[in-house]
Amino acid sequence: MIHPAAKCMALIFHRTREQGKKKGTVTADWMKRWSLQEQAENPPYAGRTPTTLAYLHQYDIESAYLAPRGRNETTQAYNKFLYMTIHSFVRAMAGELEMSVTKKWPHIKWTSVCECSTST
Repeated sequence: MIHPAAKCMALIFHRTREQGKKKGTVTADWMKRWSLQEQAENPPYAGRTPTTLAYLHQYDIESAYLAPRGRNETTQAYNKFLYMTIHSFVRAMAGELEMSVTKKWPHIKWTSVCECSTST
């Protein structure tokens, strides 16, 4: 199932990156001014872009974790990479990360199993 928020974030990130490559666009000029055309360092320095330009500020923060598209990478593969990475961020922030073992055997009472293993 597709996560709509992660999909939208991935699409706008990709669109912003592509607009930043086009000469003569306002986005490209802003990205050049704040050096956003290269991948940012990790952790990102979010103070370099104004918060009034919300989409550019968010791009600045996320660019540290999302590598630029490789030369031989297709647009479809890159968009999938962006979506999967952003989706994992969104899930982690929401606290939705569930261990795969609990998904595989949902009928087991995992709270009682965990309590027994920590009490010994």
